Amino acid sequence: MPRLRFPLLLLLALAAGCGRQDVVSTPVPAADQALAMYYVDLLKARKFDDIDRAAIPSVRGPRLYDALLKMADTLPEKETPSSRKLVGAQIRTDQDGTTTNVVFEYDFSGKWVLANVGLLRKPDSVSLVALTVRAIPESLEEHHRFRLAGKSAVHYVVLALAIVFPLLTLYALVACVRTKMSWQKWPWMLFILFGIGSFSINWTTGETQFSALTLRLFGASAAAVLYGPWILSVSFPLGALVFLFRRKALTAAAPAA
Repeated sequence: MPRLRFPLLLLLALAAGCGRQDVVSTPVPAADQALAMYYVDLLKARKFDDIDRAAIPSVRGPRLYDALLKMADTLPEKETPSSRKLVGAQIRTDQDGTTTNVVFEYDFSGKWVLANVGLLRKPDSVSLVALTVRAIPESLEEHHRFRLAGKSAVHYVVLALAIVFPLLTLYALVACVRTKMSWQKWPWMLFILFGIGSFSINWTTGETQFSALTLRLFGASAAAVLYGPWILSVSFPLGALVFLFRRKALTAAAPAA
């Protein structure tokens, strides 16, 4: 996991568990990666005939040439990229074969480009099913960097809850361990540990999602895949609140039990 630059995010890491995956979640065969990069190089070199021959029959023809010509303008023909990274991948297998979609990020001296290549692999052939290229204003890593400035009120509320909920859960858990009770202690500890429900926010886009049927350890989490946005999630610490509300009653009942 990369070094965290914000104290608040570090607190999330310690209290609720926080991480960024260091590799693309879907492993892509080296041969498919090489072939995908080869097609991007063909586009960069304006070798449209070679791309047309590799494409599936349904996309060949003049419309493909027009699309390739527009996309080729995005790639500097005589400039070698200073970096090229695999930033996304998806593999799907069905009755037609195995379709692999890979996304590469190119850096041409500060000009950033995303290239998506789709390959259809059958037992006896490999065909090009998709090829798109578009410029982006900055690298994905920079675009999805965790920032506090310029966010909405919902961002800040979720961030605050993602700090408060784990601390409240930890406080209730310690209090439960130190409280004299009978056999109910272990069920109470499990009840305290997990938050119920889930409210998540995409830190980059502000998109939110709610789920009622979720259990989350310590009531909060922060995670991101490589080159992807941070997702902050909080779950209501019902167990912690109920225990703290009933602690005196549980303590009073302990001698009788």
